[in-house]
Order: sequence, then C-alpha cells, then structure tokens
Amino acid sequence: MKPRHAAALALVAWYLMVPPIEVQQYRGTGHIVVRGDAPLAKWNRKKSFNSESDCEAFREKINLEVRPNYVTRSEIYLRSRCIEVIDDPRLKEK
Repeated sequence: MKPRHAAALALVAWYLMVPPIEVQQYRGTGHIVVRGDAPLAKWNRKKSFNSESDCEAFREKINLEVRPNYVTRSEIYLRSRCIEVIDDPRLKEK
C-alpha cells in the first residue's frame, strides 16, 4: 500500500450524529421538538469513532442507559445515526 493511501484510510472516521432540537411555543408554554427530519448538515456531531461497529455499539449502549423519563433525550439518541465522515455529501450544507 502506498503511503498516501494509508494516510487516506487513517482519515476515515465515524461520527455519532444527533438531530437538532427546537423549542416550539404552544398555548404560552414551550416544548422541545426533536427535528429528525432536518438535513444531516444541521445535525450535531456527538462523538467520533474509528469504526462503524464502535459507533453502533456506543449508540446501542447509550439508548439502553437513557432514562425513560427523559423523553426528549431518549428520542434524540433513538434517532441518532452513525455516519462515515469521509466524503458524505449529506454533511455538506447546500
């Protein structure tokens, strides 16, 4: 393997991406909405990993650990995704 190919492989990373949230007003009170329909470019990078399997394992672990009474937080992690960073066009703002 040529050194430049090895360098390119070393740059491959996976991000655990979580959807953005917003506060919506309803009858004078605000409630939090998880925007799973937002473009991926607007999602937040929560943590980086060396492999997809590491990312998915962490995602599963955190989904099991999130307390059920934290509905918003559990919905955020249930909708989270593991995304390969290298050249994913969905991560670029249009």
